[in-house]
Amino acid sequence: MIKYKILIKPEEKELIKNSFFDLFYNVYKKNLDNKLWEHQILNSPYNCTPLFVAMDGNKVIGSALMILQKCLINEIKYNYFLFTTSAILKEYRSRGIYPELLKLQKEYSKKNNIDFVFAFPNRLAYPVLKLFARFKDLKKFDLVRTTFDNIDFEKIENNLLIDKNFFKWRFEHKDYLFYELNDKVIIYKEFNNCYDILAIYNVKDFPFSFNNTVLERNKKIIILNSYLKNENLIEKMDVLNATYFPLNENLDYSKLNVNLLMSDVF
Repeated sequence: MIKYKILIKPEEKELIKNSFFDLFYNVYKKNLDNKLWEHQILNSPYNCTPLFVAMDGNKVIGSALMILQKCLINEIKYNYFLFTTSAILKEYRSRGIYPELLKLQKEYSKKNNIDFVFAFPNRLAYPVLKLFARFKDLKKFDLVRTTFDNIDFEKIENNLLIDKNFFKWRFEHKDYLFYELNDKVIIYKEFNNCYDILAIYNVKDFPFSFNNTVLERNKKIIILNSYLKNENLIEKMDVLNATYFPLNENLDYSKLNVNLLMSDVF
């Protein structure tokens, strides 16, 4: 008999760790390391990462994780969950597990006064999330390769709130780099001889100590197409689906600007 659990405390999650690792490998065909387990499953910027699991006996056969994050829209703070790490073992996918996990997530979000749930589903998960969870499209972005000189710094707008807690958590687990240019801070990382430009903030909105690096401006960059001067000078790499489930009816979701730091992938 399949049972569902919501795991809140780190010690609860540690009890199913080995089985969760097996699930992750079977679904994604890669190993989940301890560093990522601690960063994404156990820790969070605000000590709130509910893990929803479906269990067949002592075996984890399905999971979904939500990580509490914050955004600022019209000077008002809102709480949202980033929906991530959903997985169902192939042999159980016809048994209604995914809709049940989604139902539990939405109920939990409502009970905890969350304003919305945010997700960046891949191409396979996108139609499922739309059909079973009734997530709405915020916007579809093209992830493109272009040149540094094609960045339009006047188009940069951010709603993701980077406070002290988020800064410590978000940048603890990968090789993120920072480049200060005039009144902007560019957050990026190196990938396949290109730079992934994850976000650009005004210096005044980024009051943290960081090592200022030298960004080689002749290298190609990968960036969202919404940041560009000329969309003709690009090579399209992928599509990024930004979707949300609204809980706060008074929030104007059209004001929500996306950067790649909001995604669990980058």
